[in-house]
Amino acid sequence: MRNTHYIRFVSSSGGKHVCFRFSDGSKRGPLVYGEWIDCDPFVSLPHVALRRTKRDWQAYQTQRILETRYEFSHITKRASRPVQTTIQQIYTSFTHGWLYMELNIFISLVSGVLSVPYFSNAISTLKIFWLIRSGTYTEKQITDTGDTVLLRGDITVDSPPEGSTQLFPAYNPAVGAYLWRISHSDNLYVIDLKDRTISRAKVGYESGIECGEFSITTNEGTAKIDPTWLIRTHNTIPLSEATISTIPRTISVSPSMWSSPYIHLTSTETVHEIEDVIDLIESKGDRARQYYVQAKPIENGTTLTVYGNLRIEDGTPVLYGTDALPLAVTDQESTEFRRYLTRRLVKYGVLAPLLVVVAIFNWFVI
Repeated sequence: MRNTHYIRFVSSSGGKHVCFRFSDGSKRGPLVYGEWIDCDPFVSLPHVALRRTKRDWQAYQTQRILETRYEFSHITKRASRPVQTTIQQIYTSFTHGWLYMELNIFISLVSGVLSVPYFSNAISTLKIFWLIRSGTYTEKQITDTGDTVLLRGDITVDSPPEGSTQLFPAYNPAVGAYLWRISHSDNLYVIDLKDRTISRAKVGYESGIECGEFSITTNEGTAKIDPTWLIRTHNTIPLSEATISTIPRTISVSPSMWSSPYIHLTSTETVHEIEDVIDLIESKGDRARQYYVQAKPIENGTTLTVYGNLRIEDGTPVLYGTDALPLAVTDQESTEFRRYLTRRLVKYGVLAPLLVVVAIFNWFVI
């Protein structure tokens, strides 16, 4: 037997909102509040936007009840409305339903796309965290090629990188390397509780590292640091090749050099307007004043903790990284660096699955 439900008109509110009574033909059903859309009583129920509570009257949308056919029967009173108003209500109900569906699709796609770099950050962080925690990097004499070592010592700069004098004019010690990022101001603000300052947030879109020649000296000996693996892994370019544009040079799901888990510097950050260091980069257009160059230096005499592989080149020990055993550089002690990696792992390890859940949930409620 066909499951046919009937609607009986109960009351009206100014000819706009109406109250219907659901009935299966044998007993009275619950009240359903909605808005009268079609003046023809012999049309299917989907032409009427029904809501379950009075509170939802002003935020109604077409109900997805196309699977079961509904018919009107025993309607004791009808609301009469102009044809133009009826057409407007039908159009509004239709568009509201489509907008709701499109919004769910948009949320699903955005959540899914954002989850990819979060997963990449979580995997990169887990990789270096696990190697450090498992004791893969050990403190030993700088002697044998192929050793995986953990060194903590002072930096000696042999030659500074390009652009260091412009970005760090107040630094008397030489700079052996520096992280850089090109950014532009956002409409949000950042509160620095430590320095008690409020500043506009900056959104970065290109970052990298500039390196001169520098080495680390410990009780076990002296070794140069080769950042080639870091540059290749993060697909970075020299600062001199960067351009002013809101469109990234490349689209990558891996962490940027500025936010990489493999290099973590807590040194004082310098910020320069692009116009002040315009000779360092390839500028485009008159929008340079909206952009900034942020930089974090590795100064001469800075104490670093370095994790890496060891090889001998011309009798000189060199620290380098590989995909299996990454190079990691930080100005924190090893215990503090592990805590930093733990916090980072919790952050990205929680957000990545959460974004996937949001994407799946919104997709299936469409």
